[in-house]
Amino acid sequence: MPNEKCPPDGGSSDCVRDSPVSSSFPLCPISGHFSVNRSRENSIYLLTPESVSSEPASSVESLSLPSPMVSIPIPTRNVSLAPPHALITPPYTPEDIDIGGSFGSISAKQSSSALDFLTTLFPRSGLSALPYAKSVSISSPGLKAEWEGIVLDLPTDRRTLYVHGKGAEHVDLRESIVALMDLADEHLHCEAFVIALEKGSSMLGELLHALMYVGGTVVTKSPLEVDPSYILIVGLNNGHCNGIPGLEACEKLIQPRESGIIYLACSNPIHRTFWEPGTGRLNATGRSLTDYIATYDPSTSRITRLALTNFPFIEPLSLQGFDVVTSETNSSELLLFLINHRPPTKAPAITAGADSVIEIFKTLEGSSTMEYIKTIYNPNVIITPSDIVGSGNGDFYFTNNARSKTGMVRSSDALFRFKSKSIGYCPYDDQNQCKIVASGLSGASGIIRGPDDIFYVTNNEFGEILLLEQFDDNSLGLIDVIPTEMPMDKLSVDEKGHIYIAAFPKRIQAIRETLNNPSIPSASAVFRLTKNTGHDQFYGKKYNIDKVFQDDGKISSLTTTAVYDQKHGVLYMSGITSKDVPSKNDTVFLTGSRSSVFTICQIPNA
Repeated sequence: MPNEKCPPDGGSSDCVRDSPVSSSFPLCPISGHFSVNRSRENSIYLLTPESVSSEPASSVESLSLPSPMVSIPIPTRNVSLAPPHALITPPYTPEDIDIGGSFGSISAKQSSSALDFLTTLFPRSGLSALPYAKSVSISSPGLKAEWEGIVLDLPTDRRTLYVHGKGAEHVDLRESIVALMDLADEHLHCEAFVIALEKGSSMLGELLHALMYVGGTVVTKSPLEVDPSYILIVGLNNGHCNGIPGLEACEKLIQPRESGIIYLACSNPIHRTFWEPGTGRLNATGRSLTDYIATYDPSTSRITRLALTNFPFIEPLSLQGFDVVTSETNSSELLLFLINHRPPTKAPAITAGADSVIEIFKTLEGSSTMEYIKTIYNPNVIITPSDIVGSGNGDFYFTNNARSKTGMVRSSDALFRFKSKSIGYCPYDDQNQCKIVASGLSGASGIIRGPDDIFYVTNNEFGEILLLEQFDDNSLGLIDVIPTEMPMDKLSVDEKGHIYIAAFPKRIQAIRETLNNPSIPSASAVFRLTKNTGHDQFYGKKYNIDKVFQDDGKISSLTTTAVYDQKHGVLYMSGITSKDVPSKNDTVFLTGSRSSVFTICQIPNA
């Protein structure tokens, strides 16, 4: 930036009005760059196009900024943008910002602006919330678009940036939302970002679609009563996500105990494109020879691959779904139930399919090994296993995502979407007593036993969740079906009994592209299923299903499992394929790698 002082008339917008302050900053992968002029009397963020250096980002160490200026990237339409690696987002210097802490020194002008905003959105309670609000203004003069907003710091809720969506149709909304969330997080120290849209707007449908695509979700429980002419959308701050290198193609993860240790069943993303029997990929010679069970300890960030002991077979494991439960006979011991898609030995895999079995191991929490116990083999029942739920006594249930491993039967079932999926059951003591306990299902992908002893089974084709109850003979009966907006995969249960489900916003694209080429990102989503305790439960609405995460694949690609840790407010995600995932924490960006497929997102109160 120029070093000359401003003349008495103010001069150009490029001159320095105060003493420059050197500031270090992280790299920020946002597609666009604008300078933000913050008035000391009013919290005004003026977004004006600014030239961006095309020098490699690594050559930039610090930036001299006048104290009232800070660079904030807010993309707009039809603007020539520099490559993402050349963009920078310096933080505020200490003397620049006084928005933190108490709002007691708010000026009369700010108070009036904040009150106008509050009473527009929250007419009944806006006045009472005024002491906790401070107005902000974010504008783009080139497009004559201005977003008014407030920072609301209620004692009973998260510090949140609210902006009015007027003018949103004039900007590249998907990119701008990311930048606004960065503004809320890094410069206004907010934990959440909410945009208010007028229901009567002619652009409402398009704006909602754009917001939902980047992970926005409708606010159903606002801390203040909202004017019915508005709809509030909360932006899911995917910027608070870390990609963890070293864990590849982990289709499922489990957090079995309060210690928080995560167990993962992992493979190799490239080899998944050859050997994935659940999706009909049956090139056994291209399968991974290094599949493994790993643990991740959040308290130390340590990853441990569990070594097999007493495993009697030469062929390595080919993993998919699995489960980890506490043993009934030894409370310090964990039982692991692994789906192992072995290659066939008597015929080509393309005609015979996988020789799938269930392997049972045991381990101790924190151990670096797992000891082989037994293999359950029954090809008439264990046909095309996708997921499994075990019991402390060694019995288990599993899903079959097709009634035939290969051939015309399987092809016709897929083409005509016949209800041909099933659930099987095997007792620990006798593999010959394995049996199909539920058949004729429209879908059977993920399976879990809920805290109410109901089995929840996902449909990864149509988008629905099946609820089944267990009978005395271990058979299962369908008792309910919950429709969902997109196909779903693996499930998990948190400490509160809430169920989290990974979903596929673009299933067809995932099958045709990402599963064939893991470097192509595929959108991901995570939903939370809870019992409905509201008044509408008496009118037939038994469950609430809310979206807590959605991403276009840049943060988490083709997520197949999600686990939520209530204690730490952390969402863990993993996927069957991998891609270059940027890793981020509060202060620094790390270089992503092809192994960064295990993703951790800070999502408080999900």
